[in-house]
Amino acid sequence: NMDTVFEQLPHAYDTVLTEGGDSLSGGQKKRVALIRALLAESDVYVFDEPTAGLDRRNADLFWQRISKLGKNAIVIVVTHLREETRYADRVLEFREGRLSEREKPFEW
Repeated sequence: NMDTVFEQLPHAYDTVLTEGGDSLSGGQKKRVALIRALLAESDVYVFDEPTAGLDRRNADLFWQRISKLGKNAIVIVVTHLREETRYADRVLEFREGRLSEREKPFEW
């Protein structure tokens, strides 16, 4: 969901962003980082609070893209947002410093 942002840059998709992406908002920087990670086409992805700071629409787009990675990719997500565990195959939960495994994501 960054096409309109990229198209408005001086050289569209060919624009070189400065270190730190000063010309982008915080949410746009986050989305660019997620796009870059997903374009890397890895077998293992690790995300720490990937949807923090994103609006619901962009968070949903992120999870849709993650779901298309297939069963051959390992995706590890650290989140405090319990509702996002609905996308998980397995949830590891820390409570009072102890790790407990849940077979299924939280029900909502």
